[in-house]
Amino acid sequence: MNLKTFLTEYEKGSFRESDFVTQVRAGWYDWFCEDSELAEKLESCYTVLKEIKDLVLLTSYTAAFYDREILSGSHYLSILLQTAGEGETYTISIGDERTPCYYQISRSGDRFETSYDTDTPKDAAEVLTIWRKEK
Repeated sequence: MNLKTFLTEYEKGSFRESDFVTQVRAGWYDWFCEDSELAEKLESCYTVLKEIKDLVLLTSYTAAFYDREILSGSHYLSILLQTAGEGETYTISIGDERTPCYYQISRSGDRFETSYDTDTPKDAAEVLTIWRKEK
């Protein structure tokens, strides 16, 4: 489902249940936590995605959600934004202790070597829009 549909469904409460089927339908792809934790973690992902206003991102991109575990044992969230066709792929990392800010955004066009760090979801969404328009 595209981002616009995801946001609409989230706001209707379609992903509040913590069961496996509901959370996979929401877009969870891989996780290293209990299934019961996914609905709460999805709220953190929603916080940044709801700030996206760019129509192309909303209608042409889908999101896949990941709960990543690093060697220290801590977890962070990762959102992969991609199109079905040709287009740049973006990642948003949330709460990774190895980064200087709460959100880190990177893009595939430069092999994910360029990143933007911020502590606000609005800034993260704005960077995605700027990068998308550069393409």
